[in-house]
Amino acid sequence: MKEKIVKQTLEKWGIDYQEGVYHLEQLHGKKVLVKVGGDCLKDQSLAHNIADLCNVGLDLALVHGGGPQIDETMKESGIEIVKIGGYRAVPDKATLNVVENAVLSVNSAILWQLNSYGANPTLLQHALSATKMTPIMHDGQPFDLGYVGVVEGVKGELLKSSPLPVFHCVVEDGNGQKYNVNADLVAQSLVPHFDKYVSVTSVGGYMEGGKIVPCMNMEQAKSHMAQGGMAVKLDSMVSALEMSLQLSCAQMTSPSYLPHELLTEKGYGTMIVKE
Repeated sequence: MKEKIVKQTLEKWGIDYQEGVYHLEQLHGKKVLVKVGGDCLKDQSLAHNIADLCNVGLDLALVHGGGPQIDETMKESGIEIVKIGGYRAVPDKATLNVVENAVLSVNSAILWQLNSYGANPTLLQHALSATKMTPIMHDGQPFDLGYVGVVEGVKGELLKSSPLPVFHCVVEDGNGQKYNVNADLVAQSLVPHFDKYVSVTSVGGYMEGGKIVPCMNMEQAKSHMAQGGMAVKLDSMVSALEMSLQLSCAQMTSPSYLPHELLTEKGYGTMIVKE
């Protein structure tokens, strides 16, 4: 029965059966962390592909943001959007409540979609603990972002108890105070507990001259970051490689091509290799 499901699913994706099975075998027993940007969450192929990948035997976990959805909700609430150094300022509890409501709405939608496609997701937010982010420098002065945090701890043992752990970007500290944490930072905190890291974006890879660059090393990625090209996404991938002993590469792809990036030799996206 499982072989039939694998064959049908690979055929649906247009992936050669032998090639797909080979990569499934290579990933057997390994945990794959998938970080998804908020701009991808309306793409129906995302949840469908993640559910199908779980159903053919991959051990996945999902981290998602919600930037566009938070922006929209803040505008509707008449709250000014302030972003400094790639971080969203959350100056008061009223703003924090708006951010949390937007994130939870996104989270409910993705959990529902995953369930509807046959996956068994579990929100595992209690495996994370946060602390307030220290002020960042802005125009030569320290700037307090408010209720913005970083992940301080991960209960790694809880990651093994769920077939599809799901994490979002509002995280509590030990006293129950909530903070908005950049989803890339959430992913970075989880990376040491995983064997593979894939960042899913609407662009699907690092673009140069209108084309996706299929592969680069860490020094090349840092050079592109210095030039300002997709700096936040590249920084997330490079940081993941620097933090993890298990990772030999970090990958970026689109929702539609996530299966191809994981289960074909060629891939469909950008791979940053550790050298």
